[in-house]
Amino acid sequence: MRVLRLTVAGAALIAMAGSAIATNSVLAPRVFNDIPGATLLGTKGGSTVTWSETNVSQAAGSANRDDWLISSDGVTRDQFGLTDYWTLSTDLTLTPGSPTTHIEGGLRLSGLDDAQFTVKAFFDDAVFAAGGPFPFYLASPPAYTPGSTVSLQLEYLNIAGANGFLFTYNGVTSPFLPAVNGEGGVPPGSSIGGYFQIANDPNNPTNGGSAAFTNIRFNGGLLDATPGAIPEPSTLALLGAGLTGVLGLRRRR
Repeated sequence: MRVLRLTVAGAALIAMAGSAIATNSVLAPRVFNDIPGATLLGTKGGSTVTWSETNVSQAAGSANRDDWLISSDGVTRDQFGLTDYWTLSTDLTLTPGSPTTHIEGGLRLSGLDDAQFTVKAFFDDAVFAAGGPFPFYLASPPAYTPGSTVSLQLEYLNIAGANGFLFTYNGVTSPFLPAVNGEGGVPPGSSIGGYFQIANDPNNPTNGGSAAFTNIRFNGGLLDATPGAIPEPSTLALLGAGLTGVLGLRRRR
């Protein structure tokens, strides 16, 4: 086992040599906007991103989702492809506003293939990876206690000619798991980052919750994002146009 982990680590270091070294992030609010009347607050600064939504409640609608994405300039998302290898990590705290609030968050890949390394703070409180090129992986231990802080790390690398992933939850790392999509890895034009999602609750007018992503690291280096809040409407419109067809086209139900 130790030899395998050394081999994986060495492969990751070599793979990351060809990746972009981004140091910033960009906020992408309301990738899903099923409850537009909800109140949203989002900020970034240094190696931290926070999201908070309240009043996520209306007669119909599934959920609202808010993303942050790795960026070199803090304005536009960076794009990654099949042979751009990387490591992304963060500490994550999910705080539901009530015992019935359904929230989740984690690290994600957005693009032609939409995939999540998810922490779920409701029902079975599971931690798992699924979607797009991600093979299904249930972290061990799988449980999450709402309001607690956990560490997540997602690595994309190539071992023995195969592209695949390592998923780390609170210091426990999966085996190397090859990509399962037709492209055999991360499709060109993909973006990577984190997400926060809160489900609609028609029976709870004050339904809400928050997510704090701290100590965000990309390829081993802490982000140093310029402090900022959710973009102004004109900036947000441009960002949305740039993400159309790329971000979150397949919803997690």
